[in-house]
Amino acid sequence: MWRWASPAFDNDALKAHLQERYAIRITSMAPFDGDHSVLHLGGVTVTAIHAPGHTQGSALYLLEDDDGPVALTGDVLFAGTIGRTDLPGGDGPTMARTLRDVVAGLDPATRVLPGHGASSTVAVELARNPFLAGGSGG
Repeated sequence: MWRWASPAFDNDALKAHLQERYAIRITSMAPFDGDHSVLHLGGVTVTAIHAPGHTQGSALYLLEDDDGPVALTGDVLFAGTIGRTDLPGGDGPTMARTLRDVVAGLDPATRVLPGHGASSTVAVELARNPFLAGGSGG
């Protein structure tokens, strides 16, 4: 199984999100150590999934809780579009594989919380996002 360095995962940002969303205090977090690493935090399960394309180390964080699945997509997926692939470390064909093999395989009910902009759901993005809705987006 291919692995990459864990610094690609922003544990501080994840910690801040979890503390705010669930009104809990987290004093420490073990770093994720590779693709599909799982962190159990009270009633929340967080899975880190390698999602290259925007950068080689891009990742999605999938959260499972009583409200259903949530994907923290960073700069991989936005409402109606995707992250840039023209910057150093970005790659269009790799992003296309991530969208096909990772994002499109998520539960359609998954709420999408991107790094910028409005939230969405996987179902909405599969239907309306030109990069996921069967088009090339360009």
